[in-house]
Amino acid sequence: MLSRFARRFGSIRSSVAVQRRSLATRSVTVNGASYRLPVAGRPVVGVCLDGSAHEYFEQAANAGAMPNWSAITGRALSADASAAKFEASLRSAAEAEAEGGGGSSASGGPEYGHHALVSGAMPTFTNPNNVSIMTGVAPAVHGICGNYYLDTTAGQGQEREVMMTDPKLIRANSIFAALSAAGCRIVILTAKEKLRSLLSHQLQLSDAPAAAAGGAATTQPLVLSMEKVHSDPQLVARAISSQSQSFGLASDSGEAKSLRSVLSTLTPPDIYNPDISTHMIEFGARLMAHDLRWRPQVPTLYYLSSTDYLQHT
Repeated sequence: MLSRFARRFGSIRSSVAVQRRSLATRSVTVNGASYRLPVAGRPVVGVCLDGSAHEYFEQAANAGAMPNWSAITGRALSADASAAKFEASLRSAAEAEAEGGGGSSASGGPEYGHHALVSGAMPTFTNPNNVSIMTGVAPAVHGICGNYYLDTTAGQGQEREVMMTDPKLIRANSIFAALSAAGCRIVILTAKEKLRSLLSHQLQLSDAPAAAAGGAATTQPLVLSMEKVHSDPQLVARAISSQSQSFGLASDSGEAKSLRSVLSTLTPPDIYNPDISTHMIEFGARLMAHDLRWRPQVPTLYYLSSTDYLQHT
């Protein structure tokens, strides 16, 4: 499974890179931290591999089963050498861009990735960690302290566990929503339906283009869960209609036909099928290729969150 994931994930590796630009780059401030907008034509991709552990990837990479993962992260080098190479590649790209050379390598981004470990949010459950990624703060700040909370409002003896999926429970602002308001296209794909509403927190989801900061038009965010699409295939038709209206596309335009073709490939299996996560990632790669062809001028962020079913079986 890891080997197959690595081969498929490698097809989009040229676009999976941390993007750093000059201080003049637009940024947004969310929950006390500053975040730069992605560079147009060089989308930023975040992938949350739910239920994973670093050791899974270390062992697979050491066995030679994940060559693309090794290339993305630069883990063929030591941690210090990887960081140094990555920083040097970013400086070179920035200098080339300042001189009008575009600043990208032949692969479309920095030549080296950077491999490092960070601490997960505690408790290490799906909901708290995904919301921590979305907000940039810990569960103690954003309020999603677990997958469930105990509702005691009905009185003693009537307590019940409630899954924490209501975005009203979130006490912090969304990085995704702030980037969207600043003109960034946001695409969120999840395997699990329970994450869809949480990750939609503060996003403006409507058929009409929203007004970005400074008066510029932006596009409606696309938020889909594979689990929900599997149970309600009509969601694909509604997504096609919604995205087409958001972009103002004529139904017979080349871009509209391409969008319909890409979204029509969204046929995920059941949530308990191990292939659902790879289906999601493959669909994300096709959608990104479409966006890069038809909307390269739009800064875009993709966030994909897998299921942990395979690791728990």
